Amino acid sequence: MTIELVPPPANNELLVSSKDTIFQIDQKLSELHDPEYIEKLASAVRLAVAAHEGHDGLDDKPLALHCADVALSPALATLEQKQLGLLHDAATPGYSNFTPNEFIEKAREAGISERVIAAAVCFVRPAEGWQYDDWVSFLMRDDLTRLAKMADSDAAIHNFPPA
Repeated sequence: MTIELVPPPANNELLVSSKDTIFQIDQKLSELHDPEYIEKLASAVRLAVAAHEGHDGLDDKPLALHCADVALSPALATLEQKQLGLLHDAATPGYSNFTPNEFIEKAREAGISERVIAAAVCFVRPAEGWQYDDWVSFLMRDDLTRLAKMADSDAAIHNFPPA
């Protein structure tokens, strides 16, 4: 049983709106979770879709679908972990329609916990003075960000196998 966040798309055309993206994420989540759990994730789904509307991943699919793949990782078990999976790029300039401060405000309005909000902001890679490895080491210091980063990397590997 699924809780539909929006009506299903009228046809199988390419995704052209955030409603279609939300529907696809809802379908992915409904395969693995009961309706009550899905409802608890709904605000994070809507926020992720709003943050990434108009942004495609390297696979040319809506970036929010990648975030759903991260949230569905078997490595992420708790509600907070899955919410972070959905929101891990939602505060990141270039990947999001929100600045980090706008993300914080919208996440609070959506009822996302301060722990998940803080963890999502940690995914904003510092522009200066940090190498990628330094940033990943920083993320590895916290259980929540570590699990989400590992799930993010795993999702990327599965979507882009070696040529």
